[in-house]
Formats: sequence, structure tokens, C-alpha cells
Amino acid sequence: MGSTTDDRTARAAAWLAAWDRQGVHRTATRGDEAAADWLIRAGQPADRIAPKTLVPSGETRDIHRAGGCYVTLVGSNPLFHLPQDRWPHAVDTAAITRITAAAAGLVLNLTR
Repeated sequence: MGSTTDDRTARAAAWLAAWDRQGVHRTATRGDEAAADWLIRAGQPADRIAPKTLVPSGETRDIHRAGGCYVTLVGSNPLFHLPQDRWPHAVDTAAITRITAAAAGLVLNLTR
């Protein structure tokens, strides 16, 4: 019999989810300070770092409640789910490039 989703979530080394630079949610993993450091190195520092005790929203809440480790880059977009949320005028490709570079660096760091 295979593992349940909650079992896999709790056993994962780390979950990483990215939105934009508004903030970072995380649990006690090797990625705690590393996420903020990688964002700074990429030229896209986080606006805030949530306390580890904060129960996040969305899918990350399920990972948190299952005891899994995660780093989530959380943000806001006033056009989210609106027809105006379209490329190119609503997408900052330079910011996305920097955030992607930071996330890639963090993931590589967590694998070592």
C-alpha cells in the first residue's frame, strides 16, 4: 500500500512555491535564511519574512499542518484572476527572471 498525500507531504525534504517578492513563508529547514539570501543575491529582496509560527494560506497550509518543510514566496497581484492579468503589460519579466534565479539557487543549495 502506498503513502497517503499527507505522509508524502510530511516526509518531503522541502516544498518550494513561488509567487512574487512580497514575502517569504517557511518552516525550520535549511532554506530558512537561504531563501531571503538568494532573493537578495538575485536583486529581488523579499518585502517581509513571515514568522515561522504563521499558518499560511492555500496549499502551503496543508503542508504546514502535515508537518512538512516548505519555503513559499508569497505575493499579491491586484489583477489576479481578472481578464487584465495578461502578458506583457501585467507581467514584470525582469522580476520573474530574478525570482526564478533565486528559486533555482535555493533548490540547488537544498540538494547539497
